[in-house]
Amino acid sequence: MSKQPQQADTVDLKKARLMANYEQISQRWQETNDVFIRLCRRLQTTLEMDPLLDIFAEEVATVISFDSLNYQHESQGTHFVYTVGFGGRHRCEYGLTLEGEPFGTLTLNRRQRFAEQELSLLEDLLGLLVMSLRNAWRYHSMQQAALTDAATGLGNRRLLYQEMEREIHRAQRHGSHFSLILCDLDHFKRINDSYGHMAGDMVLLQIAGLMRQSVRSSDACFRFGGEEFAVLLPQTPLRETVQVAQRLSQNIDQHAFDIGGSTIKATVSLGVTAYAADQKAEDLIERADRALYEAKRRGRNQVVSDPLE
Repeated sequence: MSKQPQQADTVDLKKARLMANYEQISQRWQETNDVFIRLCRRLQTTLEMDPLLDIFAEEVATVISFDSLNYQHESQGTHFVYTVGFGGRHRCEYGLTLEGEPFGTLTLNRRQRFAEQELSLLEDLLGLLVMSLRNAWRYHSMQQAALTDAATGLGNRRLLYQEMEREIHRAQRHGSHFSLILCDLDHFKRINDSYGHMAGDMVLLQIAGLMRQSVRSSDACFRFGGEEFAVLLPQTPLRETVQVAQRLSQNIDQHAFDIGGSTIKATVSLGVTAYAADQKAEDLIERADRALYEAKRRGRNQVVSDPLE
């Protein structure tokens, strides 16, 4: 009977030692200066693409200097581009794969040539990144299913706001810029009244296809609601965005819409604006919508930019 308290004391002592060891290991894990441990820990904190790549860029910069870092990948109709920094004539580029599945291309640029030791270190760091990218892209795919307009295959209104918030975050963090186009089908009610709602849906579907053909692969198209669409253009100033909007307007104006053996003509009005410092997504939408309203007031089938010209 006298041994039982001693055994209990021994068990309690082992538990205390294990807890102390765990606390020491945890503290070292949190405070370590080892870039691999630090990167591994930080990559586990998010499944969002931009924060993930922000973390990677920050940690790489502590051991390898670079002037710019670019990552891009296309998956299930989404063309994702991440860029931080500018310039650099020397480059190293890596195609990222995991278990035979591609996860995009990452490129570093700088003015000086990369040393072999730096490249070897970078490749080891990329090994940690690609596992997190796989999880992030799987998470992104699940989100996309809930963020797609079933009638046109474009992103829906909710996705537009999410992407705008991402671009605003990027602009505030890295000083980048982006633009927005709002596009409204002119006299859509006449099409529905004259040819039926099914014909109207076919026109909307074909406009979605024309939008994809008229913009760059890095731009994103959305169905904003009803007969209204939007295009988000990363890294694009207002003047270039106006040119894209004019090309889109012309392509739709010249297109013969097939509605079950018959063809009809349709036009769109477009409002264009560019991000300004400290704006919210709602502010940008409001400015583009004001320009769109002005395009309709001036007679439709034209492009108007904000500030209004």
